[in-house]
Amino acid sequence: MRQDKAGKSIVQSFDVLSPGELRGRMAAASKAGGARFAVVRVFGPMMVTRHFEHLNVPLPELLEVLRLEAAQALSMNPDDIEIAWQLLSARGRHVRGIYSAIPRVELEDHLAAFKDSALVPVALISAEAGMVEDHLKNVTAKRQDYCLVNFLRPGDVLTAVFLGGEPVFFRRMHDAADDAEIERWLMDTIRYCCSHSARKQVEDVICTGQMEGKEDLVKRLKAAIVTSGNSAEAAVEGPARVFVAPNHFKKYALSMAERSALSAGLTWGLVLLLAVALWEAVSGLK
Repeated sequence: MRQDKAGKSIVQSFDVLSPGELRGRMAAASKAGGARFAVVRVFGPMMVTRHFEHLNVPLPELLEVLRLEAAQALSMNPDDIEIAWQLLSARGRHVRGIYSAIPRVELEDHLAAFKDSALVPVALISAEAGMVEDHLKNVTAKRQDYCLVNFLRPGDVLTAVFLGGEPVFFRRMHDAADDAEIERWLMDTIRYCCSHSARKQVEDVICTGQMEGKEDLVKRLKAAIVTSGNSAEAAVEGPARVFVAPNHFKKYALSMAERSALSAGLTWGLVLLLAVALWEAVSGLK
C-alpha cells in the first residue's frame, strides 16, 4: 500500500477473483478509512497473461495478432476482448513484451464496482503481472533464469518463470487441495517452461506471500528444480529493473503519475488564469 508524506496509506491493492469480491473488499476498506485510490489485481480464469515475441510490425497489426492469441486462450470472439500490453525489449527485427487480456464485459463489471465506492480506480492489472512488478521494483539482484512464486492465499498460487532476465511464462493455481498438489503443479510448471526453452534449468526459486508452513515445500522444490551451486553466482547487484504491469483501466482512469501531472498542470493553469485576470484588471485601469 502506498503512503503520502504523512505516512498515511493512499493506494490499496485488491487481489480479487470477481467484481462481487471487489465490491465487498472495497466496502471493508472504506470503513477502515485511509486509502483513496485502488489498484485491482484480477486473479482467475477470466484473465490471461502471456509473454510475446513478434516481428517489429506496425502497432495495430501487432495488437491484432495479440488479440487473436488471447481470443484463442479465452475461447472468445476477438471483438469481445480487451487487451493491455507492455513492451520489454526490441532486438533486431523483433519486439518482446507481455500482454494481458480480459473479456470486455468482465472489465466493465469491475469498473462498475466503483460506482458506489469512495475509492478512485487507477489500475486493473493481472495478479501475475502485479507480482512481477512488485518483485522487480524491490529487488536489485539481477538473476537470469529463475522462478518467482507468490503464495497469494490458501490454495491460490501465482508463478512467473524468468528466462534471460525476462518474465516469459505465467501461471496460476486456484483452490488447490493441499501443499502436495501445489508442489506437483509448481514442478510441472517450471519443467514445462524450461523444456520449451534453450535454457533448460532455473538458477533459483524466489517465494513470497503467505509463507507460513511452506518452508519444507520450498526446500523440496529447490532441491528438485534449482541448478546445483548456481544460485549465488547468478545474482549480480544492480539497479532495479523497470517493469509496469499492463493496465486495463488506462482508457478509463488516470494513473498516479498522470494524476500528479494533471494536478500540477491544473495548479499552474489556475496561476496563469489568475495572472491573466490580474493583468486585464490592471490594464482596464489605465
